[in-house]
Amino acid sequence: MKTAATPADRRYDGPLERLDDVTLRIPRTARPGMLVDGLIFADERLEPLLRGDRAAEQVANVAFLPGIQMASLAMPDIHWGYGFCIGGVCGTDPAAGGVVSPGGPTSAARSGRATTSSRSRWSIAWPTSGLRPPSGSMPARSAS
Repeated sequence: MKTAATPADRRYDGPLERLDDVTLRIPRTARPGMLVDGLIFADERLEPLLRGDRAAEQVANVAFLPGIQMASLAMPDIHWGYGFCIGGVCGTDPAAGGVVSPGGPTSAARSGRATTSSRSRWSIAWPTSGLRPPSGSMPARSAS
């Protein structure tokens, strides 16, 4: 796969370890202070593209968030954004100092999409058995 030349200041030159056919890891030892690993879901065809911009660095940056759980994740459509990379996500635990980051629901650079936020009173995490939230956990939509 041919990739366009990228200026050195826009490339990711940190560690990317292949864990399996579809998972790369930025180990939490890559930068002092990272609380979890970064996991990027991408096959070998996409790997050279990951070095072409700073999105993988944004995956590492998210791994510093207070209360982050398990890993900083990035889906195959990863690319540089404002805050989190586009295609990036993480879970945090408020009981462990977790935060809701305004950079989490991010917008792509030059995409024209705005950042969104929520003032939800209910938890968006529920057991996956049955693939339905517990009764009463989701507020009714207003008819507007």
